[in-house]
Amino acid sequence: MTTQEADGRLPSGVAMLRRTAVAIAALVSLAGCGELRREFLPRTHTTSTSPDGRWSAWVRQGFNIDPPDDHLFIKGPDGQAFKLADLAPDADWCRTIIWTPDSAKAGFLITDNRLSVFDLRSREHVAEIVLVKIDGYPGSEAARNIAFTDAGRAVTFERTDRRSQRLLGRETLTLPTARLRVQPVWSDTGESAGRTWAKLVAQDGQEVRVGVNPGPDGVATLPAFRDGRLRIVELWAYRPGRTVLLRDQDVSAPPVTVRFERPGR
Repeated sequence: MTTQEADGRLPSGVAMLRRTAVAIAALVSLAGCGELRREFLPRTHTTSTSPDGRWSAWVRQGFNIDPPDDHLFIKGPDGQAFKLADLAPDADWCRTIIWTPDSAKAGFLITDNRLSVFDLRSREHVAEIVLVKIDGYPGSEAARNIAFTDAGRAVTFERTDRRSQRLLGRETLTLPTARLRVQPVWSDTGESAGRTWAKLVAQDGQEVRVGVNPGPDGVATLPAFRDGRLRIVELWAYRPGRTVLLRDQDVSAPPVTVRFERPGR
């Protein structure tokens, strides 16, 4: 028995091999948490050009030891690049980009189960559509072969079993157009409270999370999710564990003022 074995220590070479094995095991474990989790180094992995050739879009993976960490970009005729969105790290990814026939909007297929639609000229996030059943992370179903149709007013896609890739059906969804407007303010002064996040819950229980980004007038126009009324709109209140709830909210109503207490009060 060597001295190192007797006192519980390993020779330096063996210890290094063990540390390497532990690190590899950790990465493999991370990879098992979701799809496309092995790509933790920065790179641009998905690119697309608009039908008129004037716009380009791409998805950039940021450095993250617990990927995915995807970010959505566009570049227009002026040659300037603009970041449209940061996807939820360690959760959401995008590997498919589609365009309306007139090159006015781009759609990013997120986690193969919902579509984020952006107006290219305004750079606005104009719609967020759930395509398939989301019954967990990332869900048992996935959307494939998605495309805009009806001059960009609808999308067609194949609904598939995520694990087996078995075709479950071909569907067409009309894009919603009604967009809820909210005005987040501080309750003590009435001044704009700035950016936050909202969870939109439809009457059937489907939900999405979207950014709340007020304009110069302090009003934020949220992406279209469902026309009609939403069962719940939950807005994060700038501090852990606190939210503001709107119930049975008409998405076509005038801007809704949402009052937040300042953090620490």
